[in-house]
Amino acid sequence: MRLIFACCHPVLEEKSRIALILRILCGLSTLGVAAVFLEAEPTIGQRLSRAKAKILAAGIPFAVPGPEDWPERLNSVLNVVYRNFTAGYVEGAAAELCGQSLFLTRLSGRPCPEEPEVQGCLGLSLLTHACASARISPEGQPLPPRVRTARFKSKPCLPPFYARLLGYEPAPSIQLTHAVALAKAGHLAVALHVLDILADPLAEYQFWHAARAEYLGRSGNKPAALAAHTRAIALATSPADMAFLAQKRDSVDDAPGPGGQSLGTEAPPGPTPPPCLWSIQQRQKKAEKKKAELSLGQVQQGGTRQRKHSLRRLEPIK
Repeated sequence: MRLIFACCHPVLEEKSRIALILRILCGLSTLGVAAVFLEAEPTIGQRLSRAKAKILAAGIPFAVPGPEDWPERLNSVLNVVYRNFTAGYVEGAAAELCGQSLFLTRLSGRPCPEEPEVQGCLGLSLLTHACASARISPEGQPLPPRVRTARFKSKPCLPPFYARLLGYEPAPSIQLTHAVALAKAGHLAVALHVLDILADPLAEYQFWHAARAEYLGRSGNKPAALAAHTRAIALATSPADMAFLAQKRDSVDDAPGPGGQSLGTEAPPGPTPPPCLWSIQQRQKKAEKKKAELSLGQVQQGGTRQRKHSLRRLEPIK
């Protein structure tokens, strides 16, 4: 933990320092680091090279920071340990990373025992880790959510929580989980709409293609579902994931559509979905823009009145 605090030097840009620690101290491969950042491997490789060069050029000393510098670096430290946890949780075979990250999260609270961010990160990691055994079958294959242990289900309340989380961290990965939560709560059309918005930032992310394939299949769009399944299989990094996704793709032909209908038939309309978060954000931006324009107009109008008043005072007395 002292090494992680030492490496979280503020001279480096935050993403660069986190990537460097994950690669050097946590032992992730460049490909593994790229996976947790949802970026291409060459992009992360270049980032790592630039960070190393900057350390050498700036002569950044390798020293454990004093207590006065801990709060400034704590966010980066927690970011490191949680991304390390994510790498272990996603890969499954690297489960030891999860235990290592939980240990480091507890350890990070020692310099800052009253810091709520540490307790929040630890709570989220423990809750996620508690569900790990329900994700994988005895054969080592991922299990679809509908067959996981019932005690981990809380479908209706999930979308509001993810929507609130997006207000703090509007990352594409969180938008993806928000879309999944919407689909689980019965709002399939809204979920697909959110997934479509994420097409560019998550184009190389296996889980985006897998989620899109699942929900396209449920909506009755069989050709698009098959194409999405094929792309997800191509991006899978483990034989278990490949086998699971291939099985899902093969079942598309026989899967019933919404309401028990065969794919390709139109399903009856479901309940009115909640407004898409993206739509809400767009309305908020429009409202803020309108407010700013109104304020600017008032300022300009006030300036015009002031100029007219000044001109009247300068008019010659007749």
